[in-house]
Amino acid sequence: MVRIIEQLRNASIVPITRTTIKAGTGDRSILFSNPDLVKEGFWIWEPKEKLIYISEKIINAVEDSYSEGMSIGNLIKTIIIPEHISAFLSNFTALLNSKENQSFIAEVKIKGSDNPVWIRISGRVNRYKNNRLKDISGIVEDVSQSVLSEQKNSQLTKIQDALLDINHHMATIGDLDKLMDLILNRITEAMTHIDCASFLTLNKDNYFTISNSIGYDREAVKNFKLPYDELFFKKTTAAMYQGPMIVNDVHRIKGKFTPIAKTIKNIQIKSLLNTPIKIDNELVGIISLDSSKNYIFNEDDLEILQYIKEQIEIAVSKYRMYEKIKFISRHDQLTGFINRSYFEELFSQNLKLAKRYKSSFSLAVMDLDGLKKVNDNYGHMAGDLLITTFSENIKNYFRESDIFSRFGGDEFAGLFLAIKSHTLQQKFNDFTELLAGKPFEYNGDVITCSFSYGLAAYPKEGTTFMELFKLADSRMYKFKNDKRLN
Repeated sequence: MVRIIEQLRNASIVPITRTTIKAGTGDRSILFSNPDLVKEGFWIWEPKEKLIYISEKIINAVEDSYSEGMSIGNLIKTIIIPEHISAFLSNFTALLNSKENQSFIAEVKIKGSDNPVWIRISGRVNRYKNNRLKDISGIVEDVSQSVLSEQKNSQLTKIQDALLDINHHMATIGDLDKLMDLILNRITEAMTHIDCASFLTLNKDNYFTISNSIGYDREAVKNFKLPYDELFFKKTTAAMYQGPMIVNDVHRIKGKFTPIAKTIKNIQIKSLLNTPIKIDNELVGIISLDSSKNYIFNEDDLEILQYIKEQIEIAVSKYRMYEKIKFISRHDQLTGFINRSYFEELFSQNLKLAKRYKSSFSLAVMDLDGLKKVNDNYGHMAGDLLITTFSENIKNYFRESDIFSRFGGDEFAGLFLAIKSHTLQQKFNDFTELLAGKPFEYNGDVITCSFSYGLAAYPKEGTTFMELFKLADSRMYKFKNDKRLN
């Protein structure tokens, strides 16, 4: 069988034009007249003559790939996609082994066309009475339309499954970057003609940068910047850019800005399928699906991307709402500090880390002095101003890594990692003096922001939240009483 396949590869191609060929033997003998052979995608291989006859219809279809005197093996190498050649030969071997009519589908690449073509090769082995091989004949048909239709239906099903998966995972993914990574991964899995994909985010400085990508070089992604007013190289304007669009001939676009970042496989991007992502009618980013094939995207892809766009916008809106609700549930609205329940949650996490790595930290309990008096004398707006003045000052004075919480009313707490107890004590002393020297005005009256505090160190002075909190709280009240006495 290997020898027969090798013979087939070496067979010279003869275009069928005027020749009349008799195929088959005995009762199965069929006479093909000139019009039949030229009209249909007919082929017949005669091993004895080392020739393969191919109808003019096939020759015309592969005109730019075919040259006179070419062997069928070289034509196969030219038109069959390299990674599919092994499967093609395997299917042809199965045809040779069969006693019945056989057919298989193959993807071919025609020179001068960026779009792949799908063909069905049908054939039958004809033998002499002694079972020796006489010839093999068959038909080649273009089945691209039906294959693409099946692919579209399969693709739609995959995309629907992908979007259901995205919606299912949305509430469990606590990071928008991870959500976008999941979206791009699932889309590229579903749409197989996409080589690369990216999510471009519109930044405050009116530049698009790539926040998430598949198939692009990481360093190139970091350096990619596209000005808002150069959106898709002035082929469209942001005002016109409302829905999915196709940009072909990307590799021919010349301009000041590189349209696409460097790809991992160094492929050349020739066409884009992209869409704006808008939340509350505000452009927040662009989904770009990119291909190394030119004119690969069509109206069906635009329809699919419109569906994806709508689902992503719903998903991102839900995510934003979820994040907003989560923030509100964890933070004090007046100061922006976390609330007591979330503070205790973070305390528990850091306690586990401290136990594992044998590290230390400190807990502070703080209480504003005279908040009730300010509320009674000047009103609750003045009291709120006292609270926000304190919170803004302490946040600006201490480190970004320090965690502050408003427990309610005039009570606050702080968690301080990787700092020695005596250093923290000195910082609080300095901060107390700083606040005393920064009174603020309210309706012409001067109000001094003052507070009392107590510190407790882990593990030296306690190993649980309640142990440390009670100690820090008692020290805070002692500090407050000492101030009253003085």
